Amino acid sequence: APQQQRARPVIFPEIPREKFEFLPPMQRQTLARQMHNQKNIQNVNPAVVNAGRQAMELSLRLLAHKLVLRPRGPASFSVSQVLKMAWGIFQQAIGDGQLRLGTGVTSAHLTSVSLKQVIRDHANAGSDWPLVHEDRGLEGSQLAARLAGDLICELFPFIDMAKEAELLPPVLLPLILLVDNFEKNSWPAPMEIVTDTEHVHPAASFDLP
Repeated sequence: APQQQRARPVIFPEIPREKFEFLPPMQRQTLARQMHNQKNIQNVNPAVVNAGRQAMELSLRLLAHKLVLRPRGPASFSVSQVLKMAWGIFQQAIGDGQLRLGTGVTSAHLTSVSLKQVIRDHANAGSDWPLVHEDRGLEGSQLAARLAGDLICELFPFIDMAKEAELLPPVLLPLILLVDNFEKNSWPAPMEIVTDTEHVHPAASFDLP
């Protein structure tokens, strides 16, 4: 089946050392183990690896479905396009006071409750969700890595980490936390994106650091 033949996106976040050191100790330790496991993927149970990548792909697809203004019909976006949209809307929601983040959200809650809801939503209506593919060029891949790192550094401090979180792709919990927060409060209005380049439409572009 085409769904099985498509390679699931893999994101290697780029995190400057000063930002890594600024994370709280528990979150820093979890991230270090996640990065180590991602680089030594052959030592991790393949079923766990596949489940993590599938969860990350579904989270990206849901974010694209909710945040990207697009005509009806099949659509496909690159990882960097979805992450840039998510990062820009995250910054805007923080600035507008629409993102109500508080400490005490656990990684177990995000994977056992929030992620299961994403999976249920996909089972019910996932055929309408856009596909998400890896960036084909170096510029897009580097942008995706940087944006993933930014989301991790901003959102990891709000998540209480369980030992099991060390086996997850690094950017997965931040993506699910965004989904969880928007589901509990409200989703921002979708914005337009250009599908034939790696960049967001100028009308919906955001300044990146």
